[in-house]
Amino acid sequence: DKPPLVLTFDDGYFAIFDIVVPELSIRRYGATFFVYLQKYDKTPWAFDKLTTMPDIFEVGSHSFSHADMLKLYKTDSKNFYREIFLSKKKLEYLVGKQVVSWAWPYGYYNKDMESMAKKAGYTIQVNTEYKTTANELPKSSFSRFTVMNPDPVNQVKEILKKNPFHR
Repeated sequence: DKPPLVLTFDDGYFAIFDIVVPELSIRRYGATFFVYLQKYDKTPWAFDKLTTMPDIFEVGSHSFSHADMLKLYKTDSKNFYREIFLSKKKLEYLVGKQVVSWAWPYGYYNKDMESMAKKAGYTIQVNTEYKTTANELPKSSFSRFTVMNPDPVNQVKEILKKNPFHR
């Protein structure tokens, strides 16, 4: 058996509604979209789009403001709480669904923070430690490969070539 391939998109860019969702829907591929709420403050129509996406798509939390969570954890516990706990509750209210997935902004976190995310109710956490291979994954926070422009197709090919267990 091959391990599953999970598509995730961070930051909630508005192109997900016009490009990604339609393309993945045609192919019947699901995905998780990690959004941070501050990005949507001045665009309430985007919340409507999130709530009307097909059920094959999941909305996960990426915090309120895309803050450096490690820095907040060390210096500002009130805002750390707001970013991790309250963003989940507000997002659940806005999209009308339970939010179980969390993406660490910038990938910055530690084991204590990971425990806090579990206490907040996140059953899935993802980071950006893309150098970790699938068989080395920690049980509670999953690593991901970052694919960005200018040549995403070749980036994916290179990832698959270097990590045959992802095929």
